[in-house]
Amino acid sequence: MYLLASKQGRFTGNLLAQKLNLYFTLDVNRIIHNHGGIAVRFGSAQSFPGALDTECNSVESIIRMSNKQGLWRYLREPGIFAPEYYPFSRGQALLPEEITFPCLSRHGTHRAGRDITICNSPRDIPWGTEYLVNLVNTNREYRVHVLQGEVVRVFRKEPLTNTSHKFLRSTYHGWRYALADLDQIMCAKSLVETAKKVSDTLGCFFCGIDMAWSPKDERKEWVVWEVNSAPSLNTPSLELYTARIRNYITGRFGEDVFRKPRPNYERSSSSLRISERRRLYQHSSTRPRRLW
Repeated sequence: MYLLASKQGRFTGNLLAQKLNLYFTLDVNRIIHNHGGIAVRFGSAQSFPGALDTECNSVESIIRMSNKQGLWRYLREPGIFAPEYYPFSRGQALLPEEITFPCLSRHGTHRAGRDITICNSPRDIPWGTEYLVNLVNTNREYRVHVLQGEVVRVFRKEPLTNTSHKFLRSTYHGWRYALADLDQIMCAKSLVETAKKVSDTLGCFFCGIDMAWSPKDERKEWVVWEVNSAPSLNTPSLELYTARIRNYITGRFGEDVFRKPRPNYERSSSSLRISERRRLYQHSSTRPRRLW
């Protein structure tokens, strides 16, 4: 079976596919039906006409997670706060009435926060802006990994240098992820409850949630910025995802869906001698040279 990844998640998705012994592809049209269907979707919601598809993650859940402009609509009903996106183009005459400055300008598609710009006045809004988002004051931010409805790892975002951006906490703006201990996080219980509620609402098998704490002089609650269907994984997180997903695939499809490792035939001594002679010949200074 296959791991179907999005372009943004191709690097981590390829590593995960190798760990799971699954075929890897970015294009659903390249799937060979003799090799089964889709076992894991890593950020890709491409439709697949085959009989075997997965709930890890489902197409519907990936569409909800990827719809960053409409995320607040999904999370409003269960009482989770996510900033509302207001459509805007640089050429329109009037700003949305709900927008206050400073605010954030965003594009429809983005990667690692490269599209985000802080605007202190209408003149600061750059060309190409598609959405405006009100700035929410937060004092700490986390990446929360949820697997099968359980919070398995939490990373705190920390500045790399003194020049890291104060409000835009992304790798592009000089921030890094540091493993956090839930016992050391203030309001950890509400963090776990909010993350689980987000995962249940969106129907995620796995996800990485970017959420921040807004202090008591602001909202005094967790703010959900984004939900990632193809989160970046370091080595321990990759091992954790591999173990959980393998158990799920085995329970649903059985062991036969995994690729069989290729046999490692030992090279004979004669082939080694031939390759060694070839190597010595190529690097020898006495080998004959062509005169024409």
